[in-house]
Amino acid sequence: MSMRDAITVNGQALADLALAGDFYEWQPIEIGCAPQPGVVGARLRIGDADLGSPVTTLGDPTWRWRWNSQHAVGRFTAALELLFGNQTIATESFELRIVPRKLDVERYESLILAVQRDAYAIVYALSGGREGASLQPPSLGQRSLVEEYYTLVERHVSEALALVKQIAARPHQTLRSQPRVATLPEIDRLDGAALAEAMRGPLDDLPDDVVPSLQTALRSPERTQGGPLPRLVRTTRSAASQDVIEHRLLKHVLHVLAWRLGFVREMIRREIQRRQRNAQVLEESSALAMFEAWNKRCATALRALRQALAQPLLEAVGPLHTLSGPTHLMRREPRYRRLYELYRQLRAVPFIALDSPTLWLPIQELPLLYEQWCALQTIKALLPLGEIVEQALVTRDDSGNDPARSSRWTLRLRQNTPLLILRHDDSRLSAFYQRRYQPQPTASTRLGALDPFVRIPDIVIETTRTNDPAHALIFDAKYRVAPDGSVPQDALDDAYAYRGAIGVAGARTTLGAFLLFPGAVPLTTADHVGALPLVPDAADDELAALLRRFLD
Repeated sequence: MSMRDAITVNGQALADLALAGDFYEWQPIEIGCAPQPGVVGARLRIGDADLGSPVTTLGDPTWRWRWNSQHAVGRFTAALELLFGNQTIATESFELRIVPRKLDVERYESLILAVQRDAYAIVYALSGGREGASLQPPSLGQRSLVEEYYTLVERHVSEALALVKQIAARPHQTLRSQPRVATLPEIDRLDGAALAEAMRGPLDDLPDDVVPSLQTALRSPERTQGGPLPRLVRTTRSAASQDVIEHRLLKHVLHVLAWRLGFVREMIRREIQRRQRNAQVLEESSALAMFEAWNKRCATALRALRQALAQPLLEAVGPLHTLSGPTHLMRREPRYRRLYELYRQLRAVPFIALDSPTLWLPIQELPLLYEQWCALQTIKALLPLGEIVEQALVTRDDSGNDPARSSRWTLRLRQNTPLLILRHDDSRLSAFYQRRYQPQPTASTRLGALDPFVRIPDIVIETTRTNDPAHALIFDAKYRVAPDGSVPQDALDDAYAYRGAIGVAGARTTLGAFLLFPGAVPLTTADHVGALPLVPDAADDELAALLRRFLD
């Protein structure tokens, strides 16, 4: 019997094991192997975990190792090393695939949508920069930002390209006076102002037959023929021009759509990468194929927009500076009326080019996704409590002064940095993600750890007042639930540890320590330690009420 035939996983022979979907996160896994002749030592590694030597029981010589992936999902390579008496080593490798439970898959999708909605709302609120800023952007419904943007932009691009064809077939023209420089023989008429300016330039002696009437009028009495006249004259002429405000508007609309479509394509590419990582543990074939098709259609549409902008009609057109309303032509001509309506739609529907590393976390990082969503939820609930003084959560890139380009917003949860500072009555509230509390001397006035250990809670709201020590309200996100829907005891122990280990000058100054977890049973103790259920699509009133209770 080969070594591979001797290996079992949870009692099933490795050769007969259907790996796809057989094991779930947090599922205990036991790897067994029948003793091999001549072997003096064995060691098993799964991924980065070294399980060491096997365990045997009295009366059962089978080698056994126990392993639990906990929250980790994906494909894990297991390597069983056998050391023989002659010091040679043989290795047998096999693969274990750990998949998320159905509930976690559903929760992952709802978290991705919730992060997008909350990030969108926070950008709206922070861009206002004032107390009471609105947290109600246009609803995304159950569609992702990628789907919403793509649907919107695709419809507008199709309409714009159709208008380009219709307008280019019969473009509107207008007569315009254009300046030119010409010699006197090339000019039919000449006004006094142009002549006066021309006389200040270089003069030439010209024959009698060049503008004789002008020569006669300018000739001095003692001259009977010829005379100095301007070499060049600046004048104007009328010419048909297609550089009208309507065509400038068309060019502007095409530039706006090209920029937006480029951003949407960038998002689609990142969505494809996210789903490709998810495909290691999930069935993503249909959705992945859809986004790959969208990526190709975006590329085709971008080429069409660039070709439209390269048409002679639009290449010679200047930029659009201002447009206060529809022109007379836009009111009476159907093609230009539709163009103005498209322009109005682009202005009426906000296009916030929003990006965040949190948006692209794969399902393998579900606990981190939940943790960062909890941080966004806390900041969102904190915003109405005061006036924004400073924020480092969202950065804005205005892309220069190009009016065709939208501002790009990036939301990033920087660690150990005040993401948001609010003025609240006579105090300041500072929100942190992954705040690091270093051990501080007893005489220190800084907020820090009261024991020799660095404390790093997930979410902290620090409150400071003049002449008072700083206080901290602590939240820690735990993607763990006990069978009865409550918080696990060992997770609650972490909250107690944070509650007693952070303070100033040797004294505890924590207002409270609460766990945020995806369960159903809340917990509050008399000493301000507790657990608050927090899941997407559920009311977050309890979190907002808790913040008001401790910070008001």
